[in-house]
Amino acid sequence: MDFLKTAVIYARLGFEVLPLMPNSKIPCKTSVFSNGSLTATSNADIVTEHWQQPKYRDCNIGIKLGGVNRLIVIDVDTHKVNGHETLASIEKSHSKLTTTFTVDTPTGGKHYYYKLPAGEEEERRIEVFNGIDCLSNGYIVASPSTINGGKYKVSSQLNIRQIATIPSWWLSLIRGDTDNDTPKQINSSYNAPMGTGKKYTGQFLDELVAGAEVGNRNDWIMRLTSKMLAVGAEYDTIYKLLLIANDNFLTDPIPLSEINATFKSRVKKHSQRGA
Repeated sequence: MDFLKTAVIYARLGFEVLPLMPNSKIPCKTSVFSNGSLTATSNADIVTEHWQQPKYRDCNIGIKLGGVNRLIVIDVDTHKVNGHETLASIEKSHSKLTTTFTVDTPTGGKHYYYKLPAGEEEERRIEVFNGIDCLSNGYIVASPSTINGGKYKVSSQLNIRQIATIPSWWLSLIRGDTDNDTPKQINSSYNAPMGTGKKYTGQFLDELVAGAEVGNRNDWIMRLTSKMLAVGAEYDTIYKLLLIANDNFLTDPIPLSEINATFKSRVKKHSQRGA
């Protein structure tokens, strides 16, 4: 597998690249790539120097999200539920996703690569709908990376030079900004566990009590805060629940300063959207 050739192509096209450990999604830490996506680079010489080393030639490839490329990925998976079915339901009710560059994952999922419109920002949303994440920061595992023999494989006729702008209706949908869909209606339609009949509130409480592992705690706090804001909870209620969750449902609680920063950031973005 010629990871070097592909990584250099990505870099020369302006994508910020980082090496991942062979057969892994974990960043390969070196003196140059010392901090994951924060040290990703589009410098083809740096990329070449890394992958040319025999001990790194089998490194998987990561591409930085957000940043100068405004890259955002709709990640459809099949781990717990079939995210493809969720997406089909959304497209039936709204519109087809704009054709863009896509990559099939080793576990039957699909990555839809898009660019945010100029001037737009979007937060990272894990499980925004059943089996669907919307990823806007960090990095994405890129083709032709492999995990346990399975390959990330380009599945579109369009290539990575032809990434489309993400549809405005999709951004409105995930933000709950549409005239016809309130956040509560959206979540009850697409984000309740399939086949269980469980309501949004029940799913939210399950997610709250389930907690999160180290490495996913900040995303978990952001996701819970966004969901509570979306359904109109009072700021004081949200903050108190975050403190309760942190003290009781995380085996390794997050420092209070980080919770405060995340809470203020979510509230600010929510307020700016006029919610």
